[in-house]
Amino acid sequence: MDGRRFDDLTKSLAVGASRRRFVRGLVGGVAGAFAAAFGRGASAAPSACSVYCADQPGPRKAACKQACRACGSDPSQVCHNFDTGEFACCPEGQGCFGGVCCESPDQVCFGSNGAVCCEAGTFCDPNTGQCGPPATCGPESGCLGGTCATGCFCVSSVEGDGACVNGGFANCDAPTCVTSADCGGGVCVDATNCCGFEVSICFPPEGICQSGGGAGIATDSTPGWHR
Repeated sequence: MDGRRFDDLTKSLAVGASRRRFVRGLVGGVAGAFAAAFGRGASAAPSACSVYCADQPGPRKAACKQACRACGSDPSQVCHNFDTGEFACCPEGQGCFGGVCCESPDQVCFGSNGAVCCEAGTFCDPNTGQCGPPATCGPESGCLGGTCATGCFCVSSVEGDGACVNGGFANCDAPTCVTSADCGGGVCVDATNCCGFEVSICFPPEGICQSGGGAGIATDSTPGWHR
C-alpha cells in the first residue's frame, strides 16, 4: 500500500470515529434530557393544603394547613375568619358563613366582636350581636316593641295576650278584625297607636314567628308599620 492510500485510510477511520463519538454524545444528551424531564415529573406535586394556604403569612400558614389537614386535605371545608385571622374545619353538613361554621346562613349573628353561629332554638339579637332565646311577649308590649327573632317584634292582641309577629305583616291596610277568632289562627292586634287611626288588624298564622326564627316575609331587624 502506497503512502497516499494509507493516509486516506487513516483519515476515513478518524472521521468515522468522530462521527460515532458525536452520535453517542447526541444519544446520551437526549437520554439525559428525558431522564431529567421524567425525574421532575415524578417529584411530588404541592398538596392541596399547601396551595390553599400559600398566601398566608407566618404562623397563619401553619394554622391554615392544620385546619386543612383536619378536613381531610379538602380546602373547601376550611373556614377562614377574616376578622380574627383564624382557620377552622367545618364539620360535615356545615358551611362557612361570615367566617364561622353554620348549617345555614340564617344562623349567623354579627356583632361588634365578630360573627357567631346561633344554635337551633335561639335567635340573633341585632343590638348586641349575641344569640338568645325568643322573648316572651307580655300584654305590656303594646303594638310594637320587644325583641323576638330577627325581623319580628312583640305585639299585644286585643285579648291582652303577647305574641311575636313578622314585621312584613305589619300593614295598616291588612284585613281588619274584632277578635283573634277573625284571623283564622292568627292574632288580632289593636294598631290604632301605630297607624294613627282607629283600626285593629290581623296577623295571619303565617305571620306568627316560630321559636328561633321569623316566619313569612323577611324584613330588616327594626320593622315598622306599613301605611
